[in-house]
Amino acid sequence: MNLQAFTHKALFPWSGHSKLGIGFLCLGLCIGVAVRAVMLWFVDYRFDAGDASYYLDVAHNLLQYQIYSGEVNTNPVPEMYRPPLYSFFVAFIAWIFGNNPLLVQLVQLIISLMTALLTTRMTAFSLPKAAPWVFGLMMLSPFEAVYTGAVLSETITAFLLVAAACAILTLDGSKRWVTGGILLGLCVLTRDIYLPLILSIACFWIFFGRGSKRLRCFDAAVLVLSASLVIMPWTLRNYHISERLVPVSDGRLGLSLWAGTWAVNGEFTKKAIAGKQVYPPEAFRSETEKEIIIAAFAHDVKVADTIFLSIAMQRIYDDPVAVLRTYFVRAPLLWLGTRFDIFQLNTKWFPSGSKSWVAIKIILWVVNTFLILLAILGIIIAWHKRSRALILVLPILYTALIYFPLSSFENRYSQPVYPFLLVFAGIAAATLKDTINLKRFRKTNEN
Repeated sequence: MNLQAFTHKALFPWSGHSKLGIGFLCLGLCIGVAVRAVMLWFVDYRFDAGDASYYLDVAHNLLQYQIYSGEVNTNPVPEMYRPPLYSFFVAFIAWIFGNNPLLVQLVQLIISLMTALLTTRMTAFSLPKAAPWVFGLMMLSPFEAVYTGAVLSETITAFLLVAAACAILTLDGSKRWVTGGILLGLCVLTRDIYLPLILSIACFWIFFGRGSKRLRCFDAAVLVLSASLVIMPWTLRNYHISERLVPVSDGRLGLSLWAGTWAVNGEFTKKAIAGKQVYPPEAFRSETEKEIIIAAFAHDVKVADTIFLSIAMQRIYDDPVAVLRTYFVRAPLLWLGTRFDIFQLNTKWFPSGSKSWVAIKIILWVVNTFLILLAILGIIIAWHKRSRALILVLPILYTALIYFPLSSFENRYSQPVYPFLLVFAGIAAATLKDTINLKRFRKTNEN
């Protein structure tokens, strides 16, 4: 089988796509590279603050002291604050190619293109007509492209989620569950909020999968075991340094749940005095609670998070209706917006607040909203057709539910599942094109 035939079979297998092959693929990849490269000009990426600075500091400590820690000193203490894999990824690139963020950006560009190919493969397997549309959307989407230039974990997380889904959908026998489990385990080591997703997929397969129930239970067990074996070494490391069972990281669940009970957006995050966050009046129900929360920040992360968790649970218990209202008001922010809010645009061409800046923000907001609405239509179409692509709703639904009670006012948190949204947007686009062509055909025949 030549390369043209292989490309057609693997990515664009529908008979109506017989002319699509290596030429279409290469053109699309060139466009994808160009869109991602333009982001290096379009966005002023920063590496000296926020999460990017933390990942680079941990990578430095891994290379210099062989210690996983974000502390900036000559004697860093091992920590469990964040999932480890992305920092190891950055450290590995620095070890191989040198300590330069540009090299991380270039590797992430390649990984983003691989994600696009795997997403296209999933679509080709589930609904072949939509595959070229999904491929085009993945190549052109500025929201996929912008994260390739950021020293953030979204690009790697999206790749691992898509790769796991592709393995489970397209491989046969135990290979699908072993490979899927390994990839999901790596995904959890990159973003630990996806740990319950492994059990969700396993339960979904047990109740709705194919084959005998006994076989389905075996498949689910293989998936969970494969993922667990990947995660376990880091869990053992955490137990060794803390004598506590910490599967991946301590995280900030308590803080996020507490902020989730009152924060309807992230405006308060833009205000800080002397480097400390300033919280609005609605964050506290009384002066006593305010004093407890302020005092909590003086404790270590684990103790502070326990305090936040306790206050959050009490607030939910005392006023569940108001808290639930806050959840619903905030929920759309996980998906809607410009998806560029955490990035600073090129200040030379798009100064903050200028007409060009406002115009770009409006365009990005409209494009993202359009793609979200198109994805919703695609989900409805897939449901109507009873397409096996519907399984790809699971990571989207999981993300919506898991972040619902958390302070999820940044749509960055939904970015790892954006390729799944583009699958359904491509399904909708392909269906709309067929509908338009059918109407034209009928109109021509009538004339």
